Amino acid sequence: MRREAVEQLLASPIPTEPVEENLPHKPLHDMPAIVDWTANVANAEARRFYESCGAKVTDMAFELSPRPDAPLMICRHCIRYTLGYCSRYGGKKLPEPLRHLFLRMHDGRRFRLEFNCTACEMSVYACE
Repeated sequence: MRREAVEQLLASPIPTEPVEENLPHKPLHDMPAIVDWTANVANAEARRFYESCGAKVTDMAFELSPRPDAPLMICRHCIRYTLGYCSRYGGKKLPEPLRHLFLRMHDGRRFRLEFNCTACEMSVYACE
C-alpha cells in the first residue's frame, strides 16, 4: 500500500508556479538626477542600477575615492541641543568662544562639528 502511494506520487507531476527572475526593480520613490558618493556606489552593478533608474553617477563610494572634505557622520543627535544651545527649540544663545565646536578624543584626535539647524542634523568632520 505504501509503495502504491509512492508510485502514484512519483507518477503525477507536482503543479508549480512559474519562477520569476530576481532582477532589481526600479524604486517606488523618485531617484535624484545626480548621485554622488553618499549613495555608496561601489561596483559596476550598483552603477548600472542607478543609471537604469535615470540617475547620473558623479562620484563612486568613499572607499574607492576618498574625499578630505567629506563628513565622517551626519546624525540627528545634536550636541548643541544636549547642551541647551539649540536655536531651533528655544535654547540659550551660543557664546562666541563656542561658535566652533570640536570633539576631542582621549588620544588627541579632533573632530569639527557643523550644524544644520533647519534639517536638525549635526555633521562630524575629521581635523588634520
